[in-house]
Amino acid sequence: MALVTGASRGIGRAIAQALAAEGVALALTARDGQALEQLADALRGRGYPEQVAYTASKHALVGIARALREEVPGDEVRVHTVCPGGTATDMLRQARPDVPLEQAIGPSEIAEVVVFLLASSGNACIDEIQLRRVASRP
Repeated sequence: MALVTGASRGIGRAIAQALAAEGVALALTARDGQALEQLADALRGRGYPEQVAYTASKHALVGIARALREEVPGDEVRVHTVCPGGTATDMLRQARPDVPLEQAIGPSEIAEVVVFLLASSGNACIDEIQLRRVASRP
């Protein structure tokens, strides 16, 4: 991942184009929003656009859950974080058209995990579950 500042023109634009040609995932910033959007549109054929903000939002949710766990001990509140990988949804179809939906995690599989979390009792609490899709089979 490379953060390129001043990417709307000049040196920054040339760097962004060169890195994109090498397949590097990019986060682009610039003062000229319109020129930046034009560059981003031109480069979107590489990689998976807008994944930086999406990924950051997921990390933020994990951080919020960790902080909340510290704030509510003894209040009979359990905080769980479920972090699924590629799930067979419209979002996956849009962001990763190269992944066949039949190879992705089914939404019902994630729902089963949530039901399991809610059904668990006792002194143990599962803080975080990460679900990943099985690698494609030949």
